[in-house]
Amino acid sequence: MTKLDTIFFNLTEACNLKCSYCYANAKQGGNNHTPKNELNLNEISILAAEARELGAERVNLTGGEVFLRKDWFKVFKIFDSLDFSIEFSSNGTLIDQKIADELGKYSNVGFLISLDGDKETHELMRGVPGSFDKTMKGIQLLEKVQIPCQINTVINKANYSSVPFLTKFSRDKDISLRLTLLNCSTGRGKESKGLALDTDQIANLIKYCHEVRLRGSRLFLNLPPLLLPPEDIIPIRNPSCGWANGLCGILPNGDISVCALAHEHKELVAGNIRERSLKDIWLNSALFNELRGLNSQNLEGVCGKCTFREICGGACRLSAYMNSSSFLGPCSICQEFYDKGLVKENF
Repeated sequence: MTKLDTIFFNLTEACNLKCSYCYANAKQGGNNHTPKNELNLNEISILAAEARELGAERVNLTGGEVFLRKDWFKVFKIFDSLDFSIEFSSNGTLIDQKIADELGKYSNVGFLISLDGDKETHELMRGVPGSFDKTMKGIQLLEKVQIPCQINTVINKANYSSVPFLTKFSRDKDISLRLTLLNCSTGRGKESKGLALDTDQIANLIKYCHEVRLRGSRLFLNLPPLLLPPEDIIPIRNPSCGWANGLCGILPNGDISVCALAHEHKELVAGNIRERSLKDIWLNSALFNELRGLNSQNLEGVCGKCTFREICGGACRLSAYMNSSSFLGPCSICQEFYDKGLVKENF
């Protein structure tokens, strides 16, 4: 049986911010958000139990903005009762003293907080004045109750110059910082292609991150190993994030997809838990079993000749699919570096 390890659960598509690059194309919704077609607590309880039976030990609760769901704590308790390790992906603006105090009682909780730069840059990208201070307050509250926290940043031309600010903030707070390049293949990212870094900027970012890591910064650049110095390669549990071989995405309406970023592609939905059980979808869906049959030896382009292909799996296969209509297509960033002669032929 193919063991399920991690589920990424988009609890809601509502969000209180207006991020220019939002992969989920989240809908605007304030504290009075009314759920529309979102899984209810009973459905989530059944889902969580089946995921645990399949071997899942980790869940990432995200959105939209997870704390717009008024029953978020009940959702948390469902997964906690089954001994899941639970991560919240959040913009941090809705984290108050009550949320921090409640979650501070648990040892199986961590946070991934989105931060895009200094106040001016962050709010330019988030589209809501005052969001920077609220996010900072949320981080501070998590820090006070000793909940592990990581800063996640989507790097593009608009906040490229903010990397030193983010590095200093990470170092001063002694929390890790993960930088991910703008994804122009999904959600509102498709409208932001002009903001994607060019190869020179990416190369400079690789060099900068390596130098500050040598000085002890907890900085991680989310790039394929081909492009990183050996010391900077991020260990992963499964190649290509493990989609279909350890990971799946659950959308607010119960659709089960290869990952949480695949919401715009109905052909990448393996089923819906309102129609079939998660166990049946995970083990028997034609989509998942087809994807499990793919072999990294058959990857195309630069990925087909890369010595890292067994541990990397070609990096994000969803991006490859979106760019080339094939799950065996090359990683576009690595291919661009290779075509420009920026990686050695004997790699």
